Amino acid sequence: HSFPTRRSSDLEQKNFVRTQEAVKHLIGQAETLHEDVLEYLHDRKEVILYRQSEAVLVQLAKFEASLKPELERKRLYENFDQVERKLNEMLKGVRALGPGEKVLQRQAVRLEVAIEDVYFNISLGDISPDRTRNVIERQIRTLDVAAKDLNRTAKYALGVVPGRAVALDAISNLAEASGKCRKSLASGAKIDDLRGDFSALSNAWLKVIDQMEALSSQDEYYLLRSASRIDLLYGRLHQLLGLKGKCPHRSEEHTSELQSLRHL
Repeated sequence: HSFPTRRSSDLEQKNFVRTQEAVKHLIGQAETLHEDVLEYLHDRKEVILYRQSEAVLVQLAKFEASLKPELERKRLYENFDQVERKLNEMLKGVRALGPGEKVLQRQAVRLEVAIEDVYFNISLGDISPDRTRNVIERQIRTLDVAAKDLNRTAKYALGVVPGRAVALDAISNLAEASGKCRKSLASGAKIDDLRGDFSALSNAWLKVIDQMEALSSQDEYYLLRSASRIDLLYGRLHQLLGLKGKCPHRSEEHTSELQSLRHL
């Protein structure tokens, strides 16, 4: 479990560019949450959340400025850990406001997704077993959140549409399969043992892809966008788990990592 000795291998150029893009996206999501917090705090004396949000933006600016291709991986991870601690403090404060604050809670979820994108990108090229497991655990958790979100959205969007029962079942099965993978890892399952659970998730995802073909992007834009997010996460995990065979994707031209980070 040692870091690469060649500095050039720490942040290869393509990974460096991806990381910069992911950090910019994260800053944008943090700024949006900051604006939402300001609106929420209007006429209130409670300012702790505001201070936490400010601290996050300061920390993120420092992190962005520290990103250099020659930055050692160990230092990069330490810098990110500092940022994530501040982010988690703020997110804890947002969650404490309760589900009634829908706008804030929704943006908090988007921010969490953006955090995971940065974590994934800074970890590219690190093949140490501990880091690989952490990346897989975090990507599975993110995929599970996305699958549950897709399931909730589908029930609302497709629940009243005739002939959509098969699509609803497929999406529900996907959410169940992602939850099982997440629980397996949380209970200490070995990565090799996860491949069985992931196989069930793959089958569920193939059925969802099949059902998605029938949906119109004009009518079900948000649903399809949520599915694109899962497509990206699924592709990452397929690679991380070293699965054989071609990774199944939705039939539309699969967007690159950078496009996905910009638009999702």
